[in-house]
Amino acid sequence: MQIKSQFRIIVLHMKQVKWMGILVFTVLGIASLWFYRERVIYLDSAYYAFSMINKDFPSAEHNRHALYLYQLIPWILLKLNTPVTLVLMAFSLCHTLLHAVAFYLLLRIRQSGLAAILVLMQVISYRECFFLAVNETALAISASLLLAGYLEYFREQRPKPLTEGLIYFSCTLTALFSHPMAMILIPFVIVYHLIWRSSANVRKQSVLLALAAFAGIFLLKKFTSQSSGYENDLFAQLGRTGEILGDLGNVYSFNFFFGEFRIRSYFFTIYIVPLAIAIYCTAMLIIRRQYLLLAFYMCSVIGFWLLIVIFFNRGDGNIFMEKNFTPWVLVSVYPLIHLVDAGRRSIRIPAMAISTGILLFSFYGMYQVTPMYKKRLYLMDQLITVKNPSGKAKLLIQDSTVNHDEWLGIWALPYETLLLSKVKKIPNTTARIYHNEEHINKELHRTDIFLGADFIPVLPASYLLNQKHFRLPEETYTLIEQP
Repeated sequence: MQIKSQFRIIVLHMKQVKWMGILVFTVLGIASLWFYRERVIYLDSAYYAFSMINKDFPSAEHNRHALYLYQLIPWILLKLNTPVTLVLMAFSLCHTLLHAVAFYLLLRIRQSGLAAILVLMQVISYRECFFLAVNETALAISASLLLAGYLEYFREQRPKPLTEGLIYFSCTLTALFSHPMAMILIPFVIVYHLIWRSSANVRKQSVLLALAAFAGIFLLKKFTSQSSGYENDLFAQLGRTGEILGDLGNVYSFNFFFGEFRIRSYFFTIYIVPLAIAIYCTAMLIIRRQYLLLAFYMCSVIGFWLLIVIFFNRGDGNIFMEKNFTPWVLVSVYPLIHLVDAGRRSIRIPAMAISTGILLFSFYGMYQVTPMYKKRLYLMDQLITVKNPSGKAKLLIQDSTVNHDEWLGIWALPYETLLLSKVKKIPNTTARIYHNEEHINKELHRTDIFLGADFIPVLPASYLLNQKHFRLPEETYTLIEQP
């Protein structure tokens, strides 16, 4: 009878998680399609989408080749000569769909706790980050959770070593080639599994295979990856640890997190929820006298937070800092997989109520920032259509005509305007921010180069741009005068 009762509890819990996941991914899927222009025609997302279309092949930077997974379906559509608008919609949707697949796999192997955490991670640390479709840390997190799920699943199952090893290899490969923070996340889930289950309940072969996969792929990445200036500079910050920690009050990442405790700061709009969960997990581990697990958890939460503060001390911009702290959020909420048994009648209703509250709080935060990104798209639309009524193929704007706060970053403007011109079905249009107006007239009538801010300005447009998708007629530039 006790076994049957426990089985009913597990089934009930899985149904709750299943319907919560279906709801969240349905909402995110619809929003990904509805706001595809705001999500894709923006900064990194615009660069990746443009690069994929321009090269006719998936794109990856800084050795993050797992991002090919996000681009697989859009690339197939591109090869089938699907309109660029549909390709961009698929690009936006796939950055939600891939996590839904990981959620489905966790349910299939009956890891409802980890599946619930994966759903929670889609929204708990997001506000502006929803509008940055390309999110490498999110993929690293889902792959790490999938690895944790199979570690737990194979405690009871007995697959062939080759099958088990390939699964660990795939999860670890995806995580490590998504974002360097996976170098912390993968060991965290493995060690947490070891301590939580204790040596008596751990299947040692599974742990050894997972560790072997991690070590092998870590070495593979180290010896096959090309040098990345961004990641090299990131790790170089470790050498400044003493200097950074000694002056925390003036460190960008520290101030981003705490925000001087203003009500509208990121601390209260995002991080107060995972921090409250971390305090709850700490208290529960103390009550249950799981002191070894408590010590590991506390070291992980504090150590990982400090590591992120050190790595990103100079700032990556608000939307990117939001993304950078996401792995810390995962570590903070991770013990919920075993500290909350939502299948128990006494806990079921409070757990669902709290989960619903977190989801509503997170969705409300995403809703609040939506007008800002819609306005940004509107400004770009005005720039390349209303202010260019003659339909000129190329566009040159002065730096003084752009409100930088409203544009929220301008480095990707050439990619953004090219993609939006495809969506609007007007002649391909590019834009360049000029800081030195004395040189504008010298460049204005050139027709032999593409004046994109991130292209080498000595090569012809026909060389830099895929003429199948981005043909720029040889016309002079239209100058937008300062209002």
